[in-house]
Amino acid sequence: MSYKAKKLFGGKGAEEYQAIYDAIHYCGVKNCASDLPEDADPKDKAYEWLGGTPRTSLTCELVNELHEMGFKIVKE
Repeated sequence: MSYKAKKLFGGKGAEEYQAIYDAIHYCGVKNCASDLPEDADPKDKAYEWLGGTPRTSLTCELVNELHEMGFKIVKE
């Protein structure tokens, strides 16, 4: 099962919240290193990935995923 993005957030900041949420799920599907089956729910993969990834790696993988999604983090 692949992750299918759904719009969950509205209002101010919705695009940013959605981008982070989607990036977490994409990373989980791509990088989950547990014994979960290939067709496991993407939420389960995301939680496994979040719980089993060192913080520095998690940060790098999220930023890389956001870049792949077309986002760029810039200081205002």
